[in-house]
Amino acid sequence: MKKRELLKIKYLFRLILILFPIFFSINYARAASSGEVQNLKIGALFSLTGPGGLTGKLNMDGAMGAAEWINEKGGITIKGQRYMIKVIGEDDKSTGEGAVAAANKLVHKDKIKFIIGPLLPHCAIAISPITEEAKVICLNVNGIGVPEQMNPNLKFTFATYKNRNHIPFIYSFFVENYSNAKKVAIMGPDDPAGQVATPLSEKEAKGRQLEVVFAERYPFGTKDFYPILTKALGQKPEAIDMTVGIAPWFAAIIKQARQLGFVGPMFSWTPTGDIYFVRDIIGKDFADNIFFVEPDFKNPRMPPIIKEAAKKIMDKFGTEIKFSHVAGWEALWCMVQAIEAAQTLDTLSVVQTWEKMKNIETMYGKGRMGGKDIFGINHVIIKPIPITRLKKGKVEFIKFINP
Repeated sequence: MKKRELLKIKYLFRLILILFPIFFSINYARAASSGEVQNLKIGALFSLTGPGGLTGKLNMDGAMGAAEWINEKGGITIKGQRYMIKVIGEDDKSTGEGAVAAANKLVHKDKIKFIIGPLLPHCAIAISPITEEAKVICLNVNGIGVPEQMNPNLKFTFATYKNRNHIPFIYSFFVENYSNAKKVAIMGPDDPAGQVATPLSEKEAKGRQLEVVFAERYPFGTKDFYPILTKALGQKPEAIDMTVGIAPWFAAIIKQARQLGFVGPMFSWTPTGDIYFVRDIIGKDFADNIFFVEPDFKNPRMPPIIKEAAKKIMDKFGTEIKFSHVAGWEALWCMVQAIEAAQTLDTLSVVQTWEKMKNIETMYGKGRMGGKDIFGINHVIIKPIPITRLKKGKVEFIKFINP
């Protein structure tokens, strides 16, 4: 009798061991389908201090606003599991060393598999060995598209766009609207972006039968542009291509060039980050015949998503929306779209899905993945290109161009 009772207990114990995992799986599935929410952590690595701090802070705020906006709409769902987006921010301090330290923390300490940023090319280049080895997807914000930043060997690196795609469009606008200007001076920062930018502008200008009378670079972080401008204006240019940069540099170059007496058109095939800031710094008297690849967010022709983002940025941060807000917002939004399209958090699977996406929503309208023709890999978001001009002291949105 005692032996029989022991056998019953033994069989019951075995049955429990067999059935427990099944019950656990059923209960877990029920919890997931019943709306139990998890967090999806996404790293945001931007320049919050240093030369890029003004722009990077707005990038970060834009990403935070986008996360809140996405979460208010219910987050994202992957195979029945709902996730809220949680942004983990880090400062790259505008330096390669700072970017490496921040990336190591996000990847190895925080165990994050998805990162948006950085903004500055040298920071993006510095962290790519870390993110690539760890198979962490990194979505660069902006960037010219230097080979070290985008090439077929960088399997887990993407970009919201690359400025070099804009060169033909901005030069077409220049030639069509300023046909009397035949001599061009070209300048840009002496950093990885500028080192690629000035030769690209030279090639584009010469291909359009324009005479390049000056092409030099200034030290990264320059504030006094009088020496390089004096040298450039000595060659009698009729237009100045400022190639790449950020709002404070563009504002200083324009204002100092105008103070030296230059009245011709000035342009860049990258955005300023805040065209109203540039206009206000240089003064309305100097704000004429200047144009950028940039939208005017106050213009009623902006897409509806811009209006939603503008309201969120105002409500959350008490400020008007700027280009750099939108860049950070868009990076997070596009990252989330790719993850949800892949229906997995496995980064290799997300990569394979993302690079084939023919439709992706951007802040400027419908976009698609591209870049193979220039970079050898479809990891760049191709989207409508905005052109805005400063004319007689006013900001004038021209149009969106579909590339």
